[in-house]
Amino acid sequence: MKSHLINTASVAALLSFVAGPTHAEPQSTTTLPPVVVEGDAVPVDQTTAGPVKGIRALTAKSATKTSTPIEQIPQNIQVIPRALIESQSAVTISEAVHNASNVQPMDTRIIGNVAQVPLTIRGFGADMWTDGFPGNVFVVGDREGLVNVERIEILKGPNAILYGGGGGAPTGGTINVVSKLPEDRASYEVGGAFGSYGYWNPYVDINQPLNAQKTALFRLTGEYTQARDFIDVLKTQRFNVNPTLTLTNREDTSLTIQGFVSHHRQQAYPGLPVEGTLFGDYRVNRKLFFGDPNIEPTYANIQGVVVTLDHKFDDVWSATVKARWSESELDQLAQFPFFDATSTGGTPVLPPSTFDVNSEDMFDRQHEISVAPSIQAKFDAGEREYFALWRRLQPRQRK
Repeated sequence: MKSHLINTASVAALLSFVAGPTHAEPQSTTTLPPVVVEGDAVPVDQTTAGPVKGIRALTAKSATKTSTPIEQIPQNIQVIPRALIESQSAVTISEAVHNASNVQPMDTRIIGNVAQVPLTIRGFGADMWTDGFPGNVFVVGDREGLVNVERIEILKGPNAILYGGGGGAPTGGTINVVSKLPEDRASYEVGGAFGSYGYWNPYVDINQPLNAQKTALFRLTGEYTQARDFIDVLKTQRFNVNPTLTLTNREDTSLTIQGFVSHHRQQAYPGLPVEGTLFGDYRVNRKLFFGDPNIEPTYANIQGVVVTLDHKFDDVWSATVKARWSESELDQLAQFPFFDATSTGGTPVLPPSTFDVNSEDMFDRQHEISVAPSIQAKFDAGEREYFALWRRLQPRQRK
């Protein structure tokens, strides 16, 4: 659609000529500014995760494992591109996914496995993936960092079983975080954010081709976050560093190597009891840390490498092989209100206001190697050929 320029003065003159002279009092001759009717003037930006028009992604890979136009995907998928994240100045992944309907992200105070279902979609448990690979069941590392996020694709409902099911995907869905990749133009960004409760978040994003032919591309992203919380005792420290190298012949083959190191450290938050919050004759201060204030922080680390090989055989056939190695470690020191005979959780052991808080220590270490090969065929049968085949398959009626 083209843009159209409407001159209100010309329209008024035309109406005056058609109507002929009148005996009304002369009106003001002030000329209004031109009215511009905007057309389809929003440019399409080509990102490493697919084309984006303004804040609207045009394709998605999470639903079909191929870069398919969203309008052709018969599944419920929502995409939150980088442009939308930046325009809203979001500071965490949990904040960004609020753009998707019926998605309840993990509480940013959760660290480790203190919640059985930390992420829900449509009220059902859901999984969180990164670049098509599952996250650790104990939610390790800096899961909230945004510096390395190109987009977030949210696949809802049972069709998320394409990702193997996991704890919640068969009914809830999957959130797939797509990482930034190197580009063929140099760019450098260094910045930071500051806020209340001692929040500060310096970050860096450096993209640099390594040769003139732009067949070797490198990108490095990293950030550090530190903050207190409005809840007493809680203090968060987390960081992530993500170097990425892409080798390509710029025609049909590319090899991408993504490294990642991520850390999260914070006291495990036990929450508040039912008595004194939802009911009871008194109210517990919402800032209260309901446990031992001298508890050691829980820490969660993860590091690894993702290798992706893409090759296009011809205009129809192509193949992708992705592999990931990772190593994670979690040491969780948790506290929780004692469950008494009422099974309501956190009710007084000695009424009206004496509680018992239990403690536990859990250590987990995981080593992972995953390989995900795929072959794609892309062709257009054409509308005419399709309906011709459909007619040939129909039973013929005798006259």
